[in-house]
Amino acid sequence: MELTRKQAIDLSVKIWEELADTGASNKYEVAAKYGSFRFACPLCEFAGGGWGADCRSCPYQQEYGFCDEDCKPYGLWAGCGGDKSEHAKALLAQLLYLRHKYSNPKPTPAPKFKVGDIVVGVRSYATGLASSPVSEVISAATLGWYNGEEPYLYRVGNTNYPGYMLELAPEEEWVDVTGECDVILIHYPSGSYVSLSHNDKWIMQVGADRVRTYSGPDYKVEDTGAGHDIRYFNVKKRV
Repeated sequence: MELTRKQAIDLSVKIWEELADTGASNKYEVAAKYGSFRFACPLCEFAGGGWGADCRSCPYQQEYGFCDEDCKPYGLWAGCGGDKSEHAKALLAQLLYLRHKYSNPKPTPAPKFKVGDIVVGVRSYATGLASSPVSEVISAATLGWYNGEEPYLYRVGNTNYPGYMLELAPEEEWVDVTGECDVILIHYPSGSYVSLSHNDKWIMQVGADRVRTYSGPDYKVEDTGAGHDIRYFNVKKRV
C-alpha cells in the first residue's frame, strides 16, 4: 500500500488509540480494520522497513530511534504479559507528537557550511581535525539518525560530521616568496631535474616527465598555466 508520511502517522494514531483505549493485545487484528500494512504498522509500510537499517525513512525512528528496543513503549508493550494499555498510551503520546510536529514543520535551516569551505574540528571526536575542505553536504535524515537539531552532515576526509563539531577555519595569510626561492639543477642516473627550495626547504622538483610538488602545510605552489618550466610557478608561504 502506498502511503504518504501524513497518512502513515494518522493511521498509526488510530490503531494505537484503539489499543490504548481497549487494552487489546492483537495489533494485527486492530490494524486490519484500517488496511493491510507491513508488520501491521502503517509507519513500516511507509518506510518499507521493519528490520534494522531498513527503518531509516520511518518518522518514528528518526525522532526516537528503533521502536522495538526493550526500553521503548512498543518494546515494553510487546513484551508485557499483563495489561498493555499503559505502554500503548505511552506510544500513542509519541505518535501524537509526531502528528503535531509534521503538521507544523519548522523550516529547514540552510547548511552551516558549503562544499569547499575549510573547517576545523572543535568538539567531540572532531577535535583533532586540522583545516580541511568540506567535500559533501548530506541530509542527515537520509542516513537514518536525524534528531531534529542537526539536519545536515558534512563530509570531511572519510568522515561525516554534524555541524556542531565544526567551525570555519581562520583565514590564512600567504606571502609570495617566488623571488626568494633557489633553483638548482640536479643530475640523477635516470635524468636531470630542476629543484626549487626556499630557505633550504625543498618545495618542488620539475623533470622532463613529471612535476613533484611539496605537500607540506607551509608552502603552496600555484601553476600560472604558462607551462611546466619552473619559471611558470608561483610559490607562497604561510605567514
